[in-house]
Amino acid sequence: MILLNTKILKSIFVKNHNDDFLLSLCERLNEILPQFEINTKKRIAAFIAQCSHESGEFLKLSENLNYSAAGLAKTWPRRFADLRGQPNELAFAVQRKPIRIANIVYAGRMGNDNDASGDGYKYRGRGLIQITGKEWFDRVNGNSYCASRAVINFGRKSELVIVCPFQYGYG
Repeated sequence: MILLNTKILKSIFVKNHNDDFLLSLCERLNEILPQFEINTKKRIAAFIAQCSHESGEFLKLSENLNYSAAGLAKTWPRRFADLRGQPNELAFAVQRKPIRIANIVYAGRMGNDNDASGDGYKYRGRGLIQITGKEWFDRVNGNSYCASRAVINFGRKSELVIVCPFQYGYG
């Protein structure tokens, strides 16, 4: 059953018109979406909308953590803002240092170890749904059904997990 085609995706995405990518995406989505009961117009629309939002129209497959001090203060005020909401000393010290930022903001959360472990950056958001944290990477990668059925690999370094998180209440 054909659920999607490149014409449909091109009508949705105003930024991503990479024909080869969209064709590969359509072929793989048409194969695996029905396996997860994403098989009605409403479910497909919701799935595509969520993935599109998380990945910037399927263009951003790894979380961008290149924040300015002001961006850090706005996004994570408890960590990077003073009492007036302005960037604090830490925000200025780590601004535009994505590895350091990830290790701080994701330390001790979602199965990650402390900031010195490097887990924050290693397990930063990736894929079309932006899986984040060691716990979620392990849950998705450790599931043989997920690994065999719900991974898209477009020849990039990292595989793009696209469906399984819905099975586990993520996304």
